[in-house]
Amino acid sequence: MTLGSVIDPSMQSSAATVPSDADVADLSAIFAALSDPTRLRIIYSIIQCELSVGAIAAQLDLSEASVSQHLRRLRLLRVVRRRQVGRRRLYQLDDEHVATLLAVCIEHVRDRQSGLPSHGSFVS
Repeated sequence: MTLGSVIDPSMQSSAATVPSDADVADLSAIFAALSDPTRLRIIYSIIQCELSVGAIAAQLDLSEASVSQHLRRLRLLRVVRRRQVGRRRLYQLDDEHVATLLAVCIEHVRDRQSGLPSHGSFVS
């Protein structure tokens, strides 16, 4: 995956293109939410399938109350969504953008950990 395939093509047309203040604020809020290790673990637990709060809590050895609080914040940012099935609420990623973002970030982390050279500049 290249950075060009992740960045909105309209943003590639000019190096001077900067997102709006509202977009920067929203992006900052998402990165702030993703900066919490517990939230990242929760996201990774539901990256491939829907899970209930109880299942997430059991899988990650956390209290259901803690998981619920984290999921609420992630839901408000539209990182995750929930679906009601009877009395159960199942959580999953809101869309593929979240998975793509995490895939790019983990690739970056693993490249740095393994000492691989930078992939070069994305600015032309």
